[in-house]
Amino acid sequence: GKKLPPPKNDTQTEAKAKRIALPNQRVGEHNAKGELVSSRGLTLIEILGQTSHYAPKMRRDALTSLQEMLTHYPILVTQYVATLVDRLSARITDDESVVREAMRSVLKTAFLPYIQGDMLAPFIHPFMLHLCSAMTHLNESVRTDALLLLEILLDHTPPGSMRRYYTQIL
Repeated sequence: GKKLPPPKNDTQTEAKAKRIALPNQRVGEHNAKGELVSSRGLTLIEILGQTSHYAPKMRRDALTSLQEMLTHYPILVTQYVATLVDRLSARITDDESVVREAMRSVLKTAFLPYIQGDMLAPFIHPFMLHLCSAMTHLNESVRTDALLLLEILLDHTPPGSMRRYYTQIL
């Protein structure tokens, strides 16, 4: 006989998809070489290279990716401490406020909390060089941000590590 037509309220339960896209979830944490990657698919070395890019938006995005990576993989902080200090301290005197704000956020949330006090002591000098430069910068917003950064550094560094810079700061 004849087959009955499906009822009008019948629900189709079949789904055909070649791939499921999950844009906000970290599906692949390693690239083809087995290196750790950010949600943008960049390795730490690529992100650090972008922190000195000519476009301010790219520098800000690189710092945001750096913050994400260091938060997810805190071991990277101790492995790359010298490189991170070099790249982050260079952004202290950046002309763009969004870049300086992103740099302060990285320092406050993803870098300084994972560094032991004695480990940071040998690397405080580059921060202080750039900080003193920022405090005498022509741009007033750079000078103001330098004071905010000084507060962050004073909160996270051992008490005696910045003693030799007091005369320069004051």
